[in-house]
Amino acid sequence: MEIAVANLKGGVGKTTTAIYLAEVTARKFGRCGLVDLDSQKSARRWFEAAAGQLTLEFLDNGGRGGGSVIYDTPPGDASVVELAMTRSDVVIVPARPSILDLDRLAPTLELVRLTGKPAAILLTQVRQGTKALAEARAALDEQELPVLNSMITLRESIAGSAWTQLDKKGLEMYTSVLDEIMGALGVSK
Repeated sequence: MEIAVANLKGGVGKTTTAIYLAEVTARKFGRCGLVDLDSQKSARRWFEAAAGQLTLEFLDNGGRGGGSVIYDTPPGDASVVELAMTRSDVVIVPARPSILDLDRLAPTLELVRLTGKPAAILLTQVRQGTKALAEARAALDEQELPVLNSMITLRESIAGSAWTQLDKKGLEMYTSVLDEIMGALGVSK
């Protein structure tokens, strides 16, 4: 299984999502590679700083391992994002539940349409029970966009886990995301 974590907008949690998804996939299946296609190389630096604390494998420049692969993509670089989408079985689009962030989804969703890959929006940095979340869900439902039921709540411990051991609650949330993706693709658990 190959998953592109993509959104042309920055600051939505792509690298965090890629790291956590790769880690929970590696723990579930024994192997998962992470490919950092972002020129800032945040995923690579995170992997190196967390030396020995992660189960996932780091793959250079789009190399493929023997297991699943998660692609971390850059903001604003449509050609790289499209390449990752083309290589993938599914595209996960992290987005914060604000109308401004959701308004910026159109270019990413256009790339998804062009590649013909199945995709779903993953709401990140969510504050449960807020007006912003309700409005975001209503806007996505109105546009009939595929949204995962699983969400990633706003937690300092997830943001603070960069370069260190991953947050236990974050791993649980991303395991739910992975299970939902696998269910949608018909992949056995």
